[in-house]
Amino acid sequence: MLIEIRNTDFINKGAELMLHACLQKVKYTYPETQFAMVPNVASVPYGKRAELGLLQKTSLWRYGFQWGDLAVLAPTKLREMYGIVLDKEINLVLDASGFAYSDQWGEYRTLELAKSCRRWKKNGTKVVLLPQAFGPFTSSKIRDAIKSVADDSDLILARERVSYEHLISVVGERSNIKIYPDFTNLVSGFLPDDFDTAKFRFCIVPNYRMLDKTPKVQKVAYLPFLIECTKYLLKMDQKPF
Repeated sequence: MLIEIRNTDFINKGAELMLHACLQKVKYTYPETQFAMVPNVASVPYGKRAELGLLQKTSLWRYGFQWGDLAVLAPTKLREMYGIVLDKEINLVLDASGFAYSDQWGEYRTLELAKSCRRWKKNGTKVVLLPQAFGPFTSSKIRDAIKSVADDSDLILARERVSYEHLISVVGERSNIKIYPDFTNLVSGFLPDDFDTAKFRFCIVPNYRMLDKTPKVQKVAYLPFLIECTKYLLKMDQKPF
């Protein structure tokens, strides 16, 4: 089986955690599975992909056309030599976008997903949108695209009730739309030998999206809030890091 893990990367640590969760859990159950990702020089570089044994899927949406299909002109043996796979060779797509399909991110991402899901359905490729945030959807183009995605996907998992309500407000209740929580806590981690669990009990993890994707009032309040959390922990004789 060949699985594409979609919309994860090695820059956003939450996205990378979702990638490792997918790899660990699927390999545990189906050890012979192969995985592919769409390359990106900045966020999904070759070296990082190679460490995890990820194949390269050819994909390039431009002007409403999937230019990645041109890779079919390359001989099969040449593609196999360099670990390149075609869109039509994928058996299952796991979309781990985290939060991409909403008015907040604009129309492009949702429209591209709708076009891709339509292609995958024609190819017989199964599509699962892993637990993630969705909506709201007020743009008419995005609403139409989400309806198309719901028609062509095999399973859509909202990670909380609000996202679920955003989805069903547009497409109605469907058997392929369910609520499941975030899955990154499934990753089996390990502690470095020199990690002091008594000292490092609280980890402060700033989220950049709270600065570039929120209204001004929340953006301005976010860093002072983290500072106050840190001060409180220090006052309680803890050592946040």
